[in-house]
Amino acid sequence: MIRQAAAVVLAAGLVSAAIAADPSGPTAAAVKAAQAEAKTGATARLGPVLSALYKSQASSSSASAPRTLSATKQVGRLQRLLHATDGTVRVDIALNGPASGARAAFESYGLKDVSIYGNHLSGRAPIAALSAIARNTSVVTVRPAIYTTRAGLTTTQGDRAQRTDAVRQQFNLTGRGIKIGVLSDSVNCRLTPLTDDPEAKFTTYAEDLANGDLTKVQVLKELPEPDCSEGGTDEGRAILQLIHDVAPDAQLMFYTAGVDPTDFAVGITQLADAGAQIIVDDILYLDEPMFQDGVVAQAVDAVKARGVTYFSAAGNEERQSYEAAFKPSPDRGILGQRHNFGTYRNPDSLQLATVDPLAFSFLSLQWDEPAASASPGRGSRSDIELIFYDTQNEPIMPCDDNLLPPVCQLTGIALNEGADPIEVAAISNATDSSIEVNVSIELFNGPPPRRVKHVWFDFDVGLFHLNEFVTDSSTAYGHPNAAGAEAVGAAAWYNTQAWGSPLWGDACKPACAEFFSSAGGVPILFDRGGHRFAVPVLRLKPGITAPDGGNTSFFFARTTDPKVGGGEPDPYPNFFGTSAAAPEAAALAALMLEQMKRNNRGHGLHLSAKRVPDFIFTTLRATAADIKKRAGRTLAPYAIERPDGFDFDSGFGMIDAVKALTVVRASQVAID
Repeated sequence: MIRQAAAVVLAAGLVSAAIAADPSGPTAAAVKAAQAEAKTGATARLGPVLSALYKSQASSSSASAPRTLSATKQVGRLQRLLHATDGTVRVDIALNGPASGARAAFESYGLKDVSIYGNHLSGRAPIAALSAIARNTSVVTVRPAIYTTRAGLTTTQGDRAQRTDAVRQQFNLTGRGIKIGVLSDSVNCRLTPLTDDPEAKFTTYAEDLANGDLTKVQVLKELPEPDCSEGGTDEGRAILQLIHDVAPDAQLMFYTAGVDPTDFAVGITQLADAGAQIIVDDILYLDEPMFQDGVVAQAVDAVKARGVTYFSAAGNEERQSYEAAFKPSPDRGILGQRHNFGTYRNPDSLQLATVDPLAFSFLSLQWDEPAASASPGRGSRSDIELIFYDTQNEPIMPCDDNLLPPVCQLTGIALNEGADPIEVAAISNATDSSIEVNVSIELFNGPPPRRVKHVWFDFDVGLFHLNEFVTDSSTAYGHPNAAGAEAVGAAAWYNTQAWGSPLWGDACKPACAEFFSSAGGVPILFDRGGHRFAVPVLRLKPGITAPDGGNTSFFFARTTDPKVGGGEPDPYPNFFGTSAAAPEAAALAALMLEQMKRNNRGHGLHLSAKRVPDFIFTTLRATAADIKKRAGRTLAPYAIERPDGFDFDSGFGMIDAVKALTVVRASQVAID
């Protein structure tokens, strides 16, 4: 401790005056005022995003704010992201006890379309009532429903890449008698093309049924209006098309996951209640806990315990994450003592990043304290803030609800003590030039945490880039990292052995993982009671890799690169991302289940329904082919971490339907 203190003193002398000095000026004062309001004011427990929306409702100042030509592209972006329409917004509320008895109280605030799961309650709330909701003494957090799907640039070629076409022919399997549930944004909302490409094909749900691209889907819940008509992409329908190609006789069901985390958990349960034997999703809410199982992960584990085989898209964030032990810095930001990204001998309290033109990027910052939303009564002891500064150590101007001024931030200044160790902040650059910003992690109150971690997500054409202290850490967090889920990574169908990999040949045998496919390795540090494990739980995620980039009739965009897939001459859009890979694996699991039902006629090993998911997961992993490289659509293959056997980039490897079904048939495993 004495040596550490001496190192801090020595480091303090090495810090430049510009960095060591407290930021000052009108912007700093505005951020400090916003923080004070976030901790004790009328919008406490709302966080900065909902607070900005609430304040815009209460005043007309944002409507008269000056706008540049570039900035007009961002007008209304926050409202669209939050599904804020007609004076209402979707919110997810965590309470300090069971939510079942609190429904009437929150409906009295005007909350509509209420969903309840455990201690979570959600619905569409009047924006004007947000402060009243936040002041309710049973409230732990009130959060906006910000999610990302796992789609990238987009009969499916993935069918051949994972050899399910051969399985149907050799074993006469079609998924008959198997029910598959899908959770995504929507299934029957989109009526116009998603791209401006005049040659790209586009169909509606009704046309898919008429053309045979889908059989009738049992829709338990569609994305509600006005979100459906204003923003539904029907990514769920694209997922259903991929499943239908592989398991054409399976019964298909859908429940939207595009409402909020609580309703997501409800949807998982309702699909299981409706008889789904396999469920697959492709959505992540940015504020799902990293180091503890949150409400969605808990729902996944609950249905897996009932015998449901659950697949989830691992994510498209590659290794866009910083993670390190928290080290106190010798200097302070405007809100607290800064984290030291450097060393004690060479401290650096700011992390330099570049923000591309027209970027709108979110950082989810979390630290190793229990989350009260996951374990009521045991919340974070530490209160940490995430602030973006310019290169002169002045904070970036806060955004209004229209994301103005052109360069602005949504600060991470939520109330964390007794609540969740989570800050979700955003940086917006609506200009035509790249900008440099600094990330600052500041301890406002409470004991320093042991570890801090942030993952970033890009919501527009511009990207966020870390320029220093890059740790390339894990990004597959939240419910894809649940014990009951199999997280699925992606490999482009044309970068597989089955298609001969026209780009890279033998370098992609058996496959090259997509460069963007998220890496696993996020440790679970707390149990559901909020107690720290003696030893961190490290789950092997992703477990498998499946093909992406195959054709659909409408989603998302055509691949026109002449080097891709031998030229991709057809007019059909290609569906990229782990969103496309997860349903390929789920459809293969349907064929495995169908074979297991046939095996009931024999005398092999009989499993209880509750043990079926583990058998399917184990078989897919055991028969997968080891992947040793990553590659992108324009990148040459490069080696991935720990290429022999399991690795956190591609799991146990590329799934192989023929090998998996051979194991199921030879072992005569059946379901009791």
